[in-house]
Amino acid sequence: MYWTIGNESGTWCMEPAVTPAQHATPDYNGLWNAPSDPGWGFELLDVAGTPNPSVYILMYLPPASPGANPTWAQAFNGTLVNGSVTLPLQQVSNGYCRSCPPPPDQTYSNNGTITLSLNSIVAGQQPSGTASFSISYPGGGNFSRSNIPIQMISVPGGQ
Repeated sequence: MYWTIGNESGTWCMEPAVTPAQHATPDYNGLWNAPSDPGWGFELLDVAGTPNPSVYILMYLPPASPGANPTWAQAFNGTLVNGSVTLPLQQVSNGYCRSCPPPPDQTYSNNGTITLSLNSIVAGQQPSGTASFSISYPGGGNFSRSNIPIQMISVPGGQ
């Protein structure tokens, strides 16, 4: 990946977090958003495991107020059961800028919940479902949606 931010640029090697062979079945792994509600979305990682697959979500959110920076939340350690999962969302409490030295340990704070209800996968169609969440911004404010239609926007199956 090549990137440019202002007068800086660089190259990063990008690899998938897990291989397609490690995806759970059915395979809901990918990038998701709400086509009718731009400005937020998430990556869903559903890794096969014994006895159950493990779900990880990295969610991007609009800024808490105009001119503020967008924010991120994460959720993990859940299992999709019949296409549904409810997970607590967390944010890094001691984040740092890209060019700043990282803190010795990252700390997290709970800031909401997310519930996904994913439809059965149909060959030839993008996976879809609904999302409900409520997230509190540090310093005040809230971002929430209830049963909003979502759709995978990446290629299904990690291909």
